[in-house]
Amino acid sequence: METVLGFLKDQARRTPDAPSIYSRSSAGDWKPVSWATLWSKVVHLAKWLRKRGLVSGDRLGIISPNYLEWELTHLAGLVSGAIVIGLDGHDTAERLQKIVENAAIDVLVVKDRAVLVKIGEMSQRVKLIVLLYADKEKMLGNVVHWDEIWKDAESHGDDEVSL
Repeated sequence: METVLGFLKDQARRTPDAPSIYSRSSAGDWKPVSWATLWSKVVHLAKWLRKRGLVSGDRLGIISPNYLEWELTHLAGLVSGAIVIGLDGHDTAERLQKIVENAAIDVLVVKDRAVLVKIGEMSQRVKLIVLLYADKEKMLGNVVHWDEIWKDAESHGDDEVSL
């Protein structure tokens, strides 16, 4: 049986320019994301998460609509050996807090600050929080903006990941 990691690497090698998924742009049109681009971004994100403390077996929570960022985070989590937990941002604050607590989530990737408000004090119990969409004002403590992850992506030659 082939692993997700093996499948992604193989597809990126065999058909680098073929579309892997389509992502809606800010203008509303659908743009293809090639296998090579998908793989490169997944590997970069996996390495970035590991450098910030995500280890195999950690729980990675995602609270966001199913955008490209969700899929990149999901795949990077799997590549890193994390247990990926998808949460519904429309849930009540009480339910989200209980899930974050009961699942013992270590890293959270969330849509925006409104989700952080719903999570409340639970946000202080995780190692790292990545905000997908937020103003670029100062991030506090364990909170990082999604754009920070990609600042130096081009300079790393991120085509391999060791597990």
